[in-house]
Amino acid sequence: DLKTFHDDSGDALGKIREQIQERLRSSEHPTDLLATARQEQGKGDHAMALLHLEEVRQIRPRWSRGAYERARILASRNEPGDREAALEALEEALRHGWRRAMVDSEEMLTDPVFDGLRESEEFKSVVARFLAPR
Repeated sequence: DLKTFHDDSGDALGKIREQIQERLRSSEHPTDLLATARQEQGKGDHAMALLHLEEVRQIRPRWSRGAYERARILASRNEPGDREAALEALEEALRHGWRRAMVDSEEMLTDPVFDGLRESEEFKSVVARFLAPR
């Protein structure tokens, strides 16, 4: 029934939070977690990749690369709310200095994972702010 499902979901979230806290205590480096997230994404396990990126966010909340990678994974999925979440993550990456951190300044404009967002006004707005001189 619905209550059992909700209780089970709450238990699962609690276990995930415990796992994240344990990983934080193990002091794994954010770039290692980022690499692990990309491996998981490569295997098609987007949910696990997002969990690793949530760990990155806990360790380095203002790291633009982590937010950008979260946007990439969300944009590549087709779950309800992912499009909006991907755009929010891109906004977050820009707020945390993504344009300054990029090695390849064209990456956001050419990355195929964003093909499904490219024609949206929201994405165009993010791109305009990305390209704006500082």
